[in-house]
Amino acid sequence: VQNPSRVYRAAILSPEQTGKITEGSSVVDRGFQSVAMDRGGAESYMDIRANNISGEKVLFEYTLQPGLNAVNVGYGEIVVQRSAMVAITGVTKKGDVTIVQAEVSKP
Repeated sequence: VQNPSRVYRAAILSPEQTGKITEGSSVVDRGFQSVAMDRGGAESYMDIRANNISGEKVLFEYTLQPGLNAVNVGYGEIVVQRSAMVAITGVTKKGDVTIVQAEVSKP
């Protein structure tokens, strides 16, 4: 990543998991992360998952930081390196969706 880049990731999480997402917290994701280049792609994925999995809808609005390793695999999808640091900068609620703003960088 050469410049700060906005991407989106959707998830269906348990209320316990969602409750642990707080502004100022951070986590290292040990696996690869698949993110969408546009919000609509992530929202579509979230809606499909919500039909198959019980839990709360969460939309992550990531800002990928320069120096992070990521690859554009096509079809509007980017795969982010393993062990990326996710720092939560904001948490809001819009309808039934928890929106999490975060900066993603090398650990």
